Amino acid sequence: LRGAGRRALGRAMPCLRLLFFDGEEAFVQWTDSDSTYGARRVAERWSDPPPGGAGAPRLRTMRALVLLDLLGGARPSLTWHFENTRGVFERMQDTERRLSA
Repeated sequence: LRGAGRRALGRAMPCLRLLFFDGEEAFVQWTDSDSTYGARRVAERWSDPPPGGAGAPRLRTMRALVLLDLLGGARPSLTWHFENTRGVFERMQDTERRLSA
């Protein structure tokens, strides 16, 4: 029923996916060619059309992909770098404020 409910609204509802993996995943020694296997595999799979060719590749249907890296410090500072993502960043800040209250 969830899928039918989403389609009934005329478009797919956004969904949140959390993906966790270690970026330093070298088999021998961390280099440009011996690292990020998980990240590259996800990027490849999400760039391909879905099985059966029905629909757009997952990357084309995303509104935002947020990479959070090196957040182990006591007071990390997050910034946005592109004007077209300002709204996403501000919504994330607002969510953090509400969750921290």
